[in-house]
Amino acid sequence: MEKQGINYIASKKTEVYDPYTNQWTTLADMPVANQGGVIASVGEEIFIIAGTTTIDMVTGTILNTVSRFAPGIGQNGLWQSYTSLTAIFSRVDMSGCGLNGNIFFTGGRFTNDGTSQATSDSYSPSINSTSAAGEPSITIARHGAGSACVKPLNSDPFPTDPEWIAVIGGSTGVSTLQPITSITITNRTDFFQNGTLAFAIGPILPVSVYYPGVQASYE
Repeated sequence: MEKQGINYIASKKTEVYDPYTNQWTTLADMPVANQGGVIASVGEEIFIIAGTTTIDMVTGTILNTVSRFAPGIGQNGLWQSYTSLTAIFSRVDMSGCGLNGNIFFTGGRFTNDGTSQATSDSYSPSINSTSAAGEPSITIARHGAGSACVKPLNSDPFPTDPEWIAVIGGSTGVSTLQPITSITITNRTDFFQNGTLAFAIGPILPVSVYYPGVQASYE
């Protein structure tokens, strides 16, 4: 979402930040504007699912459309859009991340009435389908939570650590407004370890947060 004058609009812009040069670079625009979608990387590509094409999440909902970005094609990268073979949650502000070639997503606001959700699913780009494998729900329904997927590398200090997914903070409130004007932020954290059956409540944050940036690091 970007602000033009006094109004907000869903944005098509793609920008990349280089922390070594401290510079932003503009790449190719998305084919369709998106606000509140799930963004995740799989391999060398970036995917966006769900969200809305306008600031009216009730009428601008993106239904089952997948946007794929290949940053290495051409000077500014290449976007493509296509339709998933199976249904993707009709929600905005979900949490999600890529793990083992799949995009896990959870929570968010239901586009019809703005209610917070707790259920989860995953999308596999290789078969263009959601899994319907019964991915576990987070422990409390919320939207705008940060998320991270962790898969230790052989070069990491603890390469045999399990794979896991974290969902951090968010809002439990109800709203169909875009941008949202009222949130009920939480300090809850949820963690799911690959191979287990459910999310577990993690440590309580010292402060409540909404849409936090999340990164896992051994440093």
